[in-house]
Amino acid sequence: HQDIKHWGGKPHGKIMETHDLIYVCVMVSDKVVQQIGLLDTRYFIGGWEDNDYSLQIKLAGYRLLVTGKAFIHHYGSVANRKLREKNFDYWENLKKNEVLFCEKWNIAQSKDRENMIDMSVSGKFLEESNNA
Repeated sequence: HQDIKHWGGKPHGKIMETHDLIYVCVMVSDKVVQQIGLLDTRYFIGGWEDNDYSLQIKLAGYRLLVTGKAFIHHYGSVANRKLREKNFDYWENLKKNEVLFCEKWNIAQSKDRENMIDMSVSGKFLEESNNA
């Protein structure tokens, strides 16, 4: 994950379109939730539920945007660390969630992985900070 130093010590002030959102901190409009529903509860903690929901949002015709007007510092893996203390295998669960995602969207796990979803930010700035 990138930290604030990557952006020169402060938020860059731009809004970018992305292909996928990682759900550390997101806002989803009521309209979108009403149209496509909530997160798929078949996914357990540890990944792919956010990829799944992002894909549903895009297929419904909406765009995924990332703001550079704020910075959220995510202290990653706190919940997963607590689960590991109870012998929860994060990596095994991540693999199960990936299988579920691939089966749900009819994607072959190894062959089509590169063509599945571009998880990176496109880098396309939608507006300059002084126009916001």
